[in-house]
Amino acid sequence: MTHAGSRVWWRGACLLLTVAALWLVQEPSAWAAKTGTLYDLIQQGTVEVTTAGSGIESVSVKVRRKVAEPVTVQVPVGTFFVSGNAGSQNMVTVGSTSVTLTDDNWRTISVPAACANRTRDIPGGKDTFTVQQSPQHADLAKVIPLMEKDRVSYAVKQAAVWIITDNATYADLGILISRRVGSYGGGTRVIGATEAARAMKYCADAGVDITKKAIWRDRDTIGNSVGNGPLEEWVLYDSVGYLAVTTTPPGAVVSVVDGPTGGTSPCRLTVKCRTGQPRAVLVQVSLPGYLPQYAKLTVTAGAETPCALTLTPMPVIPAGAKLGEERTNPLDGAAMVWVPAGEFLMGNTDNEGESNERPQHRVYLDGYWIYKYEVTVAQYRAFCAATGWALPPFPSGHSWKGKAGWADPALQNHPIVNVTWHDATAYAAWAGAQLPTEAQWEKAARGTEGRIYPWGNAWDLAKCANDANSDSKGISTWPVGSFPAGVSWCGAHDMAGNVWEWCADWYDAGYYKTAPTRNPTGPATGTYRVLRGGSWDDGIEYGCRGACRSYNDPGYWGYGFGFRCLSLSPGP
Repeated sequence: MTHAGSRVWWRGACLLLTVAALWLVQEPSAWAAKTGTLYDLIQQGTVEVTTAGSGIESVSVKVRRKVAEPVTVQVPVGTFFVSGNAGSQNMVTVGSTSVTLTDDNWRTISVPAACANRTRDIPGGKDTFTVQQSPQHADLAKVIPLMEKDRVSYAVKQAAVWIITDNATYADLGILISRRVGSYGGGTRVIGATEAARAMKYCADAGVDITKKAIWRDRDTIGNSVGNGPLEEWVLYDSVGYLAVTTTPPGAVVSVVDGPTGGTSPCRLTVKCRTGQPRAVLVQVSLPGYLPQYAKLTVTAGAETPCALTLTPMPVIPAGAKLGEERTNPLDGAAMVWVPAGEFLMGNTDNEGESNERPQHRVYLDGYWIYKYEVTVAQYRAFCAATGWALPPFPSGHSWKGKAGWADPALQNHPIVNVTWHDATAYAAWAGAQLPTEAQWEKAARGTEGRIYPWGNAWDLAKCANDANSDSKGISTWPVGSFPAGVSWCGAHDMAGNVWEWCADWYDAGYYKTAPTRNPTGPATGTYRVLRGGSWDDGIEYGCRGACRSYNDPGYWGYGFGFRCLSLSPGP
Protein backbone atom coordinates (compact mmCIF):
# COMPACT_ATOMS: atom_id res chain seq x y z
CA MET A 1 0.00 0.00 0.00
CA THR A 2 1.32 3.49 -0.93
CA HIS A 3 1.86 6.19 1.66
CA ALA A 4 -1.13 8.14 0.29
CA GLY A 5 -3.29 5.00 0.37
CA SER A 6 -2.39 4.45 4.00
CA ARG A 7 -3.60 7.93 4.91
CA VAL A 8 -6.95 7.33 3.16
CA TRP A 9 -7.39 3.96 4.94
CA TRP A 10 -6.55 5.50 8.32
CA ARG A 11 -9.04 8.37 7.87
CA GLY A 12 -11.77 5.87 6.96
CA ALA A 13 -11.10 3.73 10.04
CA CYS A 14 -11.22 6.76 12.33
CA LEU A 15 -14.54 7.82 10.82
CA LEU A 16 -16.03 4.38 11.40
CA LEU A 17 -14.83 4.36 15.04
CA THR A 18 -16.36 7.80 15.62
CA VAL A 19 -19.72 6.73 14.20
CA ALA A 20 -19.68 3.56 16.31
CA ALA A 21 -18.89 5.54 19.47
CA LEU A 22 -21.74 7.99 18.81
CA TRP A 23 -24.13 5.08 18.22
CA LEU A 24 -23.11 3.42 21.50
CA VAL A 25 -23.60 6.66 23.43
CA GLN A 26 -27.10 7.05 22.01
CA GLU A 27 -28.04 3.34 22.43
CA PRO A 28 -26.63 2.14 25.82
CA SER A 29 -29.10 -0.75 25.93
CA ALA A 30 -27.20 -2.33 23.08
CA TRP A 31 -24.09 -2.86 25.21
CA ALA A 32 -25.10 -2.49 28.92
CA ALA A 33 -27.49 -4.69 30.93
CA LYS A 34 -30.73 -3.09 32.11
CA THR A 35 -30.92 -3.12 35.93
CA GLY A 36 -33.93 -2.77 38.23
CA THR A 37 -35.85 -4.27 41.11
CA LEU A 38 -38.07 -7.26 40.46
CA TYR A 39 -41.17 -5.18 41.19
CA ASP A 40 -40.20 -2.32 38.86
CA LEU A 41 -39.12 -4.62 36.01
CA ILE A 42 -42.46 -6.46 36.20
CA GLN A 43 -44.33 -3.14 36.06
CA GLN A 44 -42.26 -2.08 33.03
CA GLY A 45 -42.93 -5.36 31.20
CA THR A 46 -39.20 -6.09 31.10
CA VAL A 47 -39.43 -9.52 32.75
CA GLU A 48 -42.06 -12.17 33.42
CA VAL A 49 -42.21 -14.16 36.64
CA THR A 50 -43.75 -17.30 38.10
CA THR A 51 -43.53 -18.05 41.82
CA ALA A 52 -44.08 -20.92 44.21
CA GLY A 53 -44.12 -21.32 47.97
CA SER A 54 -41.07 -22.95 49.54
CA GLY A 55 -42.02 -23.25 53.20
CA ILE A 56 -41.29 -20.71 55.91
CA GLU A 57 -37.83 -19.42 54.96
CA SER A 58 -37.86 -18.76 51.22
CA VAL A 59 -39.87 -18.20 48.04
CA SER A 60 -39.02 -19.90 44.75
CA VAL A 61 -38.96 -17.39 41.86
CA LYS A 62 -38.64 -18.24 38.14
CA VAL A 63 -37.85 -15.23 35.94
CA ARG A 64 -36.97 -14.58 32.31
CA ARG A 65 -36.46 -11.44 30.24
CA LYS A 66 -38.97 -10.10 27.71
CA VAL A 67 -36.50 -7.76 25.97
CA ALA A 68 -33.53 -8.36 23.72
CA GLU A 69 -30.81 -6.90 25.92
CA PRO A 70 -29.41 -8.43 29.17
CA VAL A 71 -31.36 -7.66 32.34
CA THR A 72 -30.07 -7.65 35.94
CA VAL A 73 -32.94 -8.37 38.33
CA GLN A 74 -32.56 -7.20 41.92
CA VAL A 75 -34.77 -8.56 44.73
CA PRO A 76 -34.17 -6.20 47.67
CA VAL A 77 -35.14 -6.57 51.32
CA GLY A 78 -38.82 -5.77 51.80
CA THR A 79 -40.11 -7.22 48.54
CA PHE A 80 -43.62 -8.44 49.30
CA PHE A 81 -44.93 -11.72 47.88
CA VAL A 82 -48.73 -11.73 48.18
CA SER A 83 -50.21 -15.22 48.09
CA GLY A 84 -52.95 -16.01 45.60
CA ASN A 85 -54.37 -18.37 48.21
CA ALA A 86 -56.19 -16.39 50.90
CA GLY A 87 -55.51 -19.20 53.38
CA SER A 88 -51.73 -19.15 52.94
CA GLN A 89 -49.12 -16.81 54.34
CA ASN A 90 -47.77 -13.84 52.46
CA MET A 91 -43.98 -13.59 52.48
CA VAL A 92 -41.48 -10.72 52.67
CA THR A 93 -37.80 -10.89 51.76
CA VAL A 94 -35.23 -10.74 54.57
CA GLY A 95 -32.17 -10.81 52.34
CA SER A 96 -31.13 -9.31 49.00
CA THR A 97 -30.81 -11.47 45.87
CA SER A 98 -29.98 -10.67 42.25
CA VAL A 99 -29.66 -12.49 38.91
CA THR A 100 -28.51 -11.37 35.44
CA LEU A 101 -30.54 -12.68 32.49
CA THR A 102 -28.35 -12.96 29.38
CA ASP A 103 -30.68 -15.14 27.29
CA ASP A 104 -34.38 -15.95 27.01
CA ASN A 105 -34.32 -19.01 29.26
CA TRP A 106 -36.10 -19.20 32.62
CA ARG A 107 -33.84 -18.79 35.66
CA THR A 108 -34.87 -20.05 39.10
CA ILE A 109 -33.71 -18.30 42.28
CA SER A 110 -34.51 -18.97 45.92
CA VAL A 111 -35.30 -15.74 47.74
CA PRO A 112 -34.75 -15.66 51.55
CA ALA A 113 -38.03 -14.63 53.10
CA ALA A 114 -40.09 -14.60 56.29
CA CYS A 115 -43.80 -14.98 56.89
CA ALA A 116 -45.86 -11.80 57.07
CA ASN A 117 -49.25 -13.09 58.19
CA ARG A 118 -49.14 -15.17 61.31
CA THR A 119 -52.33 -17.21 61.37
CA ARG A 120 -52.38 -18.68 57.87
CA ASP A 121 -50.98 -21.93 56.44
CA ILE A 122 -47.41 -22.43 55.29
CA PRO A 123 -46.95 -21.66 51.57
CA GLY A 124 -46.30 -24.79 49.53
CA GLY A 125 -45.59 -25.77 45.95
CA LYS A 126 -49.20 -25.17 44.92
CA ASP A 127 -49.14 -21.55 46.10
CA THR A 128 -48.26 -18.67 43.78
CA PHE A 129 -47.62 -15.02 44.57
CA THR A 130 -47.86 -11.58 43.04
CA VAL A 131 -44.94 -9.25 43.67
CA GLN A 132 -45.50 -5.95 45.47
CA GLN A 133 -43.56 -3.49 47.59
CA SER A 134 -44.13 -3.97 51.31
CA PRO A 135 -45.80 -0.93 52.91
CA GLN A 136 -43.13 -1.27 55.60
CA HIS A 137 -40.31 -1.49 53.06
CA ALA A 138 -38.39 1.46 54.52
CA ASP A 139 -38.35 0.05 58.07
CA LEU A 140 -37.44 -3.45 56.89
CA ALA A 141 -34.64 -2.07 54.72
CA LYS A 142 -33.14 -0.47 57.86
CA VAL A 143 -33.60 -3.38 60.27
CA ILE A 144 -32.72 -6.45 58.19
CA PRO A 145 -29.17 -5.32 57.20
CA LEU A 146 -28.31 -4.81 60.88
CA MET A 147 -29.36 -8.39 61.62
CA GLU A 148 -27.60 -9.72 58.52
CA LYS A 149 -24.38 -8.04 59.66
CA ASP A 150 -24.60 -9.81 63.02
CA ARG A 151 -25.71 -13.12 61.47
CA VAL A 152 -28.69 -13.46 63.76
CA SER A 153 -30.89 -16.54 63.74
CA TYR A 154 -33.86 -16.86 61.41
CA ALA A 155 -36.15 -16.75 64.46
CA VAL A 156 -34.95 -13.23 65.30
CA LYS A 157 -35.52 -12.08 61.71
CA GLN A 158 -38.99 -13.61 61.71
CA ALA A 159 -39.84 -11.88 64.99
CA ALA A 160 -38.68 -8.53 63.60
CA VAL A 161 -40.74 -8.96 60.43
CA TRP A 162 -43.87 -9.74 62.44
CA ILE A 163 -43.27 -6.79 64.74
CA ILE A 164 -42.94 -4.45 61.76
CA THR A 165 -45.46 -5.87 59.29
CA ASP A 166 -48.13 -7.28 61.65
CA ASN A 167 -47.62 -5.18 64.79
CA ALA A 168 -47.33 -8.53 66.58
CA THR A 169 -47.61 -9.05 70.32
CA TYR A 170 -45.41 -11.51 72.21
CA ALA A 171 -48.24 -14.06 72.18
CA ASP A 172 -48.50 -13.67 68.39
CA LEU A 173 -44.86 -14.68 67.95
CA GLY A 174 -45.58 -18.18 69.21
CA ILE A 175 -48.00 -19.13 66.47
CA LEU A 176 -45.52 -20.33 63.85
CA ILE A 177 -45.11 -23.37 63.84
CA SER A 178 -45.68 -26.03 66.44
CA ARG A 179 -47.76 -28.53 64.46
CA ARG A 180 -48.68 -29.63 60.95
CA VAL A 181 -50.42 -26.70 59.30
CA GLY A 182 -52.90 -27.01 56.44
CA SER A 183 -52.02 -29.46 53.67
CA TYR A 184 -48.42 -28.40 53.25
CA GLY A 185 -46.81 -29.78 56.36
CA GLY A 186 -44.76 -27.85 58.81
CA GLY A 187 -41.97 -27.83 61.32
CA THR A 188 -41.00 -26.08 64.50
CA ARG A 189 -39.99 -22.44 64.78
CA VAL A 190 -39.05 -21.34 68.27
CA ILE A 191 -39.43 -17.64 68.97
CA GLY A 192 -38.92 -17.20 72.69
CA ALA A 193 -38.27 -14.24 74.93
CA THR A 194 -34.62 -13.86 73.92
CA GLU A 195 -35.43 -13.85 70.19
CA ALA A 196 -38.28 -11.40 70.76
CA ALA A 197 -36.10 -9.07 72.84
CA ARG A 198 -33.28 -9.13 70.29
CA ALA A 199 -35.72 -8.37 67.47
CA MET A 200 -37.17 -5.46 69.48
CA LYS A 201 -33.71 -4.01 70.07
CA TYR A 202 -32.71 -4.33 66.40
CA CYS A 203 -35.89 -2.47 65.47
CA ALA A 204 -35.10 0.28 67.97
CA ASP A 205 -31.44 0.50 66.86
CA ALA A 206 -32.63 0.95 63.26
CA GLY A 207 -34.84 3.90 64.21
CA VAL A 208 -38.20 2.11 64.48
CA ASP A 209 -40.16 3.52 67.42
CA ILE A 210 -40.59 0.25 69.30
CA THR A 211 -42.51 1.98 72.09
CA LYS A 212 -45.38 2.49 69.63
CA LYS A 213 -45.52 -1.22 68.73
CA ALA A 214 -47.94 -3.63 70.42
CA ILE A 215 -45.10 -5.84 71.64
CA TRP A 216 -43.79 -3.05 73.87
CA ARG A 217 -46.75 -3.68 76.17
CA ASP A 218 -45.32 -7.15 76.77
CA ARG A 219 -41.86 -5.97 77.78
CA ASP A 220 -42.22 -7.06 81.42
CA THR A 221 -43.03 -10.61 80.38
CA ILE A 222 -40.19 -10.65 77.85
CA GLY A 223 -37.62 -8.88 80.03
CA ASN A 224 -38.24 -11.17 83.00
CA SER A 225 -37.76 -14.24 80.82
CA VAL A 226 -34.60 -13.45 78.84
CA GLY A 227 -32.17 -14.06 81.71
CA ASN A 228 -29.91 -11.51 83.29
CA GLY A 229 -27.71 -9.17 81.37
CA PRO A 230 -27.71 -6.17 79.03
CA LEU A 231 -30.70 -7.39 77.02
CA GLU A 232 -32.87 -7.65 80.12
CA GLU A 233 -31.66 -4.20 81.24
CA TRP A 234 -32.56 -2.69 77.87
CA VAL A 235 -36.06 -4.20 77.75
CA LEU A 236 -37.09 -3.49 81.34
CA TYR A 237 -35.50 -0.19 82.33
CA ASP A 238 -35.52 3.36 81.00
CA SER A 239 -33.79 5.32 83.79
CA VAL A 240 -31.08 5.02 86.47
CA GLY A 241 -30.77 5.20 90.24
CA TYR A 242 -27.70 5.00 92.48
CA LEU A 243 -26.25 2.89 95.31
CA ALA A 244 -23.73 4.39 97.77
CA VAL A 245 -21.93 1.39 99.33
CA THR A 246 -19.45 1.50 102.24
CA THR A 247 -17.89 -1.48 104.05
CA THR A 248 -15.89 -2.07 107.23
CA PRO A 249 -13.10 -2.76 106.41
CA PRO A 250 -13.04 -0.89 103.06
CA GLY A 251 -11.71 -2.27 99.79
CA ALA A 252 -14.37 -4.95 99.26
CA VAL A 253 -15.57 -5.88 95.77
CA VAL A 254 -19.18 -4.74 95.36
CA SER A 255 -21.52 -6.05 92.67
CA VAL A 256 -25.20 -6.01 91.90
CA VAL A 257 -26.18 -9.66 91.56
CA ASP A 258 -27.36 -10.45 88.02
CA GLY A 259 -26.47 -6.91 86.97
CA PRO A 260 -23.53 -5.48 85.00
CA THR A 261 -22.53 -2.83 87.55
CA GLY A 262 -19.83 -3.10 90.23
CA GLY A 263 -16.99 -1.38 92.06
CA THR A 264 -14.72 -1.35 95.14
CA SER A 265 -15.98 0.06 98.43
CA PRO A 266 -16.55 2.84 99.13
CA CYS A 267 -18.26 3.33 95.78
CA ARG A 268 -21.30 4.76 94.05
CA LEU A 269 -22.95 2.38 91.59
CA THR A 270 -25.33 3.25 88.78
CA VAL A 271 -28.30 0.88 88.56
CA LYS A 272 -30.81 0.70 85.70
CA CYS A 273 -34.44 1.12 86.81
CA ARG A 274 -37.80 2.26 85.51
CA THR A 275 -39.28 5.69 86.09
CA GLY A 276 -41.93 5.55 88.79
CA GLN A 277 -41.23 1.89 89.67
CA PRO A 278 -38.58 1.21 92.38
CA ARG A 279 -36.31 -1.71 91.53
CA ALA A 280 -35.35 -4.36 94.11
CA VAL A 281 -31.69 -5.43 93.79
CA LEU A 282 -29.40 -7.84 95.59
CA VAL A 283 -25.92 -6.50 96.40
CA GLN A 284 -22.98 -8.84 97.02
CA VAL A 285 -19.88 -7.66 98.90
CA SER A 286 -16.73 -9.81 99.11
CA LEU A 287 -13.22 -9.36 100.52
CA PRO A 288 -10.51 -12.05 100.89
CA GLY A 289 -10.45 -13.41 104.43
CA TYR A 290 -14.03 -12.33 105.14
CA LEU A 291 -17.40 -13.94 104.58
CA PRO A 292 -19.32 -12.51 101.61
CA GLN A 293 -22.34 -10.44 102.55
CA TYR A 294 -25.58 -9.77 100.71
CA ALA A 295 -28.07 -6.95 101.09
CA LYS A 296 -31.54 -6.48 99.58
CA LEU A 297 -32.04 -2.87 98.56
CA THR A 298 -34.54 -0.78 96.63
CA VAL A 299 -33.32 1.68 93.97
CA THR A 300 -35.47 4.55 92.70
CA ALA A 301 -34.92 6.45 89.47
CA GLY A 302 -32.88 9.60 90.05
CA ALA A 303 -32.29 8.88 93.78
CA GLU A 304 -29.40 7.50 95.83
CA THR A 305 -29.77 4.55 98.24
CA PRO A 306 -27.13 4.16 101.01
CA CYS A 307 -25.76 0.74 102.03
CA ALA A 308 -23.29 0.25 104.93
CA LEU A 309 -22.03 -3.27 105.74
CA THR A 310 -19.64 -4.68 108.36
CA LEU A 311 -17.81 -7.80 107.18
CA THR A 312 -17.17 -10.88 109.36
CA PRO A 313 -13.77 -12.66 109.26
CA MET A 314 -13.93 -16.10 107.63
CA PRO A 315 -13.62 -18.99 110.13
CA VAL A 316 -10.66 -21.36 109.78
CA ILE A 317 -11.34 -25.00 108.94
CA PRO A 318 -9.07 -27.38 110.93
CA ALA A 319 -6.31 -29.06 108.92
CA GLY A 320 -6.68 -32.57 107.59
CA ALA A 321 -4.10 -35.31 108.26
CA LYS A 322 -4.81 -38.19 105.91
CA LEU A 323 -6.76 -39.26 102.82
CA GLY A 324 -10.51 -39.19 103.39
CA GLU A 325 -10.37 -37.57 106.82
CA GLU A 326 -13.63 -35.74 107.40
CA ARG A 327 -14.40 -32.20 108.60
CA THR A 328 -17.54 -30.06 108.67
CA ASN A 329 -17.79 -26.68 107.02
CA PRO A 330 -19.06 -24.47 109.88
CA LEU A 331 -20.77 -22.11 107.46
CA ASP A 332 -23.25 -24.48 105.82
CA GLY A 333 -22.80 -27.69 107.85
CA ALA A 334 -21.55 -29.65 104.82
CA ALA A 335 -19.33 -32.70 105.37
CA MET A 336 -15.96 -32.47 103.60
CA VAL A 337 -13.26 -35.08 102.92
CA TRP A 338 -9.53 -34.45 102.52
CA VAL A 339 -7.69 -35.07 99.23
CA PRO A 340 -3.93 -34.96 99.95
CA ALA A 341 -1.39 -33.16 97.78
CA GLY A 342 0.33 -35.10 95.02
CA GLU A 343 0.14 -36.26 91.43
CA PHE A 344 -2.68 -38.08 89.68
CA LEU A 345 -3.32 -39.40 86.18
CA MET A 346 -5.75 -37.09 84.31
CA GLY A 347 -7.56 -37.77 81.04
CA ASN A 348 -7.56 -40.85 78.81
CA THR A 349 -5.24 -42.67 76.42
CA ASP A 350 -5.69 -42.51 72.65
CA ASN A 351 -7.87 -45.61 72.47
CA GLU A 352 -10.20 -44.61 75.30
CA GLY A 353 -12.90 -42.01 75.87
CA GLU A 354 -13.42 -38.89 73.78
CA SER A 355 -10.95 -36.67 71.94
CA ASN A 356 -11.37 -33.82 74.46
CA GLU A 357 -10.03 -36.13 77.21
CA ARG A 358 -6.62 -36.43 75.55
CA PRO A 359 -3.74 -36.54 75.95
CA GLN A 360 -3.56 -38.38 79.26
CA HIS A 361 -1.12 -36.58 81.53
CA ARG A 362 0.09 -36.39 85.13
CA VAL A 363 -1.00 -33.39 87.19
CA TYR A 364 0.14 -32.23 90.61
CA LEU A 365 -2.44 -30.66 92.94
CA ASP A 366 -2.11 -29.12 96.37
CA GLY A 367 -4.30 -30.71 99.04
CA TYR A 368 -7.94 -29.64 99.42
CA TRP A 369 -11.23 -30.40 101.11
CA ILE A 370 -14.03 -31.50 98.78
CA TYR A 371 -17.67 -31.81 99.79
CA LYS A 372 -18.53 -35.41 100.62
CA TYR A 373 -21.93 -34.99 98.95
CA GLU A 374 -23.52 -32.76 96.35
CA VAL A 375 -25.13 -29.60 97.75
CA THR A 376 -28.63 -30.51 98.90
CA VAL A 377 -31.98 -28.81 98.59
CA ALA A 378 -31.95 -28.03 102.33
CA GLN A 379 -28.49 -26.41 102.15
CA TYR A 380 -29.39 -24.36 99.11
CA ARG A 381 -32.65 -23.20 100.68
CA ALA A 382 -30.67 -22.00 103.72
CA PHE A 383 -28.39 -20.02 101.39
CA CYS A 384 -31.35 -18.39 99.65
CA ALA A 385 -33.03 -17.54 102.96
CA ALA A 386 -29.84 -15.94 104.29
CA THR A 387 -28.95 -13.93 101.19
CA GLY A 388 -32.17 -13.21 99.33
CA TRP A 389 -30.94 -15.23 96.36
CA ALA A 390 -33.85 -16.66 94.36
CA LEU A 391 -34.62 -20.36 94.46
CA PRO A 392 -34.36 -22.07 91.06
CA PRO A 393 -37.45 -23.03 89.06
CA PHE A 394 -39.10 -26.13 90.48
CA PRO A 395 -39.01 -29.16 88.13
CA SER A 396 -42.00 -31.25 87.16
CA GLY A 397 -42.39 -34.99 86.75
CA HIS A 398 -40.27 -37.90 88.05
CA SER A 399 -39.20 -37.49 91.69
CA TRP A 400 -40.69 -33.99 91.80
CA LYS A 401 -44.19 -35.00 90.70
CA GLY A 402 -46.79 -34.26 93.37
CA LYS A 403 -44.28 -32.51 95.63
CA ALA A 404 -45.04 -29.22 97.37
CA GLY A 405 -42.11 -27.28 95.90
CA TRP A 406 -38.60 -27.01 97.29
CA ALA A 407 -39.86 -27.02 100.89
CA ASP A 408 -41.28 -30.54 100.56
CA PRO A 409 -39.71 -32.70 103.33
CA ALA A 410 -39.13 -35.59 100.92
CA LEU A 411 -36.67 -33.52 98.84
CA GLN A 412 -34.44 -31.95 101.48
CA ASN A 413 -31.63 -34.50 101.18
CA HIS A 414 -31.76 -34.62 97.38
CA PRO A 415 -29.21 -32.60 95.40
CA ILE A 416 -30.44 -29.18 94.33
CA VAL A 417 -31.06 -28.98 90.57
CA ASN A 418 -31.96 -26.35 87.98
CA VAL A 419 -29.05 -24.21 89.16
CA THR A 420 -26.82 -22.20 86.82
CA TRP A 421 -23.05 -21.88 87.14
CA HIS A 422 -23.66 -18.41 88.60
CA ASP A 423 -25.99 -19.88 91.23
CA ALA A 424 -23.40 -22.50 92.19
CA THR A 425 -20.63 -19.90 92.39
CA ALA A 426 -22.73 -17.64 94.63
CA TYR A 427 -23.52 -20.50 97.00
CA ALA A 428 -19.86 -21.49 97.20
CA ALA A 429 -18.84 -17.91 98.07
CA TRP A 430 -21.51 -17.74 100.78
CA ALA A 431 -20.19 -21.02 102.22
CA GLY A 432 -16.60 -19.73 102.27
CA ALA A 433 -15.71 -22.22 99.56
CA GLN A 434 -15.41 -22.41 95.77
CA LEU A 435 -16.28 -24.67 92.88
CA PRO A 436 -13.67 -27.36 92.17
CA THR A 437 -11.49 -27.07 89.12
CA GLU A 438 -11.74 -29.85 86.56
CA ALA A 439 -8.50 -31.30 87.85
CA GLN A 440 -9.60 -31.20 91.50
CA TRP A 441 -12.92 -32.80 90.62
CA GLU A 442 -11.32 -35.56 88.54
CA LYS A 443 -8.69 -36.44 91.15
CA ALA A 444 -11.39 -36.76 93.81
CA ALA A 445 -13.44 -38.98 91.47
CA ARG A 446 -10.74 -41.22 89.93
CA GLY A 447 -7.88 -41.40 92.42
CA THR A 448 -4.21 -41.16 91.58
CA GLU A 449 -4.12 -43.84 88.87
CA GLY A 450 -7.07 -42.88 86.71
CA ARG A 451 -9.93 -45.24 87.54
CA ILE A 452 -12.66 -45.30 84.90
CA TYR A 453 -15.38 -45.01 87.54
CA PRO A 454 -15.12 -43.82 91.14
CA TRP A 455 -15.26 -47.43 92.44
CA GLY A 456 -12.97 -49.02 89.83
CA ASN A 457 -12.74 -49.95 86.15
CA ALA A 458 -15.80 -52.17 85.74
CA TRP A 459 -19.20 -50.65 85.10
CA ASP A 460 -21.83 -51.43 87.74
CA LEU A 461 -25.18 -49.70 87.37
CA ALA A 462 -26.04 -50.59 90.98
CA LYS A 463 -23.31 -48.24 92.24
CA CYS A 464 -24.68 -44.90 90.99
CA ALA A 465 -27.86 -43.07 89.98
CA ASN A 466 -28.11 -43.49 86.19
CA ASP A 467 -30.80 -43.87 83.56
CA ALA A 468 -31.02 -47.63 84.01
CA ASN A 469 -32.15 -47.40 87.62
CA SER A 470 -33.66 -43.90 87.62
CA ASP A 471 -35.31 -42.55 84.50
CA SER A 472 -36.78 -45.86 83.35
CA LYS A 473 -38.50 -46.19 86.74
CA GLY A 474 -39.83 -42.65 86.76
CA ILE A 475 -37.28 -41.63 89.40
CA SER A 476 -34.90 -38.71 89.02
CA THR A 477 -32.44 -37.58 91.68
CA TRP A 478 -31.73 -39.82 94.66
CA PRO A 479 -30.96 -38.64 98.20
CA VAL A 480 -27.22 -37.92 98.38
CA GLY A 481 -25.17 -40.90 99.55
CA SER A 482 -27.71 -43.48 98.34
CA PHE A 483 -24.98 -45.58 96.67
CA PRO A 484 -22.25 -46.16 99.30
CA ALA A 485 -20.72 -48.96 97.20
CA GLY A 486 -19.92 -46.35 94.55
CA VAL A 487 -17.91 -44.04 96.83
CA SER A 488 -14.62 -42.71 95.43
CA TRP A 489 -11.15 -43.37 96.84
CA CYS A 490 -11.25 -40.25 99.05
CA GLY A 491 -14.76 -40.86 100.41
CA ALA A 492 -16.73 -38.58 98.08
CA HIS A 493 -20.19 -39.89 97.13
CA ASP A 494 -22.14 -39.58 93.86
CA MET A 495 -19.14 -38.59 91.78
CA ALA A 496 -20.83 -40.68 89.06
CA GLY A 497 -24.49 -40.01 88.30
CA ASN A 498 -27.23 -38.28 90.29
CA VAL A 499 -26.48 -34.78 88.90
CA TRP A 500 -23.97 -33.16 86.59
CA GLU A 501 -21.71 -30.94 88.69
CA TRP A 502 -20.56 -27.46 87.68
CA CYS A 503 -16.80 -26.88 87.84
CA ALA A 504 -14.94 -23.58 88.04
CA ASP A 505 -13.19 -23.85 84.65
CA TRP A 506 -14.00 -22.40 81.27
CA TYR A 507 -14.26 -25.21 78.72
CA ASP A 508 -11.75 -25.77 75.92
CA ALA A 509 -11.78 -29.07 74.02
CA GLY A 510 -8.03 -28.87 73.42
CA TYR A 511 -7.00 -27.59 76.85
CA TYR A 512 -5.17 -30.79 77.88
CA LYS A 513 -2.61 -30.25 75.11
CA THR A 514 -1.29 -27.07 76.73
CA ALA A 515 -2.52 -27.24 80.34
CA PRO A 516 0.02 -26.68 83.12
CA THR A 517 0.94 -29.80 85.06
CA ARG A 518 0.68 -28.09 88.46
CA ASN A 519 -2.65 -26.83 89.84
CA PRO A 520 -4.30 -26.10 86.44
CA THR A 521 -7.31 -23.78 86.62
CA GLY A 522 -8.57 -23.97 83.03
CA PRO A 523 -8.49 -21.43 80.19
CA ALA A 524 -8.50 -17.72 81.02
CA THR A 525 -11.63 -17.09 78.96
CA GLY A 526 -14.33 -19.02 77.18
CA THR A 527 -17.99 -19.36 76.27
CA TYR A 528 -19.00 -22.42 78.27
CA ARG A 529 -18.27 -23.77 81.77
CA VAL A 530 -17.31 -27.35 82.53
CA LEU A 531 -19.71 -29.97 83.94
CA ARG A 532 -18.58 -33.32 85.36
CA GLY A 533 -19.95 -36.62 86.61
CA GLY A 534 -23.12 -37.41 84.66
CA SER A 535 -26.64 -37.52 86.07
CA TRP A 536 -29.60 -39.74 86.85
CA ASP A 537 -30.52 -39.39 83.18
CA ASP A 538 -27.20 -40.69 81.79
CA GLY A 539 -25.91 -44.15 80.99
CA ILE A 540 -22.57 -45.94 80.91
CA GLU A 541 -20.55 -44.61 78.03
CA TYR A 542 -20.76 -40.92 78.55
CA GLY A 543 -21.38 -38.98 81.71
CA CYS A 544 -20.70 -41.56 84.40
CA ARG A 545 -17.05 -42.01 83.43
CA GLY A 546 -14.68 -40.06 85.69
CA ALA A 547 -12.76 -38.58 82.74
CA CYS A 548 -15.84 -37.37 80.85
CA ARG A 549 -15.84 -33.64 80.10
CA SER A 550 -19.14 -31.91 79.39
CA TYR A 551 -19.99 -28.22 79.22
CA ASN A 552 -22.79 -25.71 78.92
CA ASP A 553 -23.58 -22.00 78.97
CA PRO A 554 -22.98 -20.70 82.54
CA GLY A 555 -26.48 -19.21 82.51
CA TYR A 556 -28.14 -22.51 81.59
CA TRP A 557 -29.99 -24.65 84.12
CA GLY A 558 -31.48 -28.11 83.86
CA TYR A 559 -33.07 -30.80 85.99
CA GLY A 560 -29.83 -32.77 85.88
CA PHE A 561 -27.51 -29.89 86.88
CA GLY A 562 -26.17 -29.46 90.43
CA PHE A 563 -22.80 -28.98 92.13
CA ARG A 564 -20.53 -29.61 95.10
CA CYS A 565 -18.00 -27.26 96.67
CA LEU A 566 -14.34 -27.33 97.65
CA SER A 567 -12.18 -25.56 100.22
CA LEU A 568 -8.44 -24.98 100.16
CA SER A 569 -8.15 -23.66 103.71
CA PRO A 570 -6.08 -25.04 105.26
CA GLY A 571 -4.23 -28.30 104.51
CA PRO A 572 -1.90 -30.40 106.67
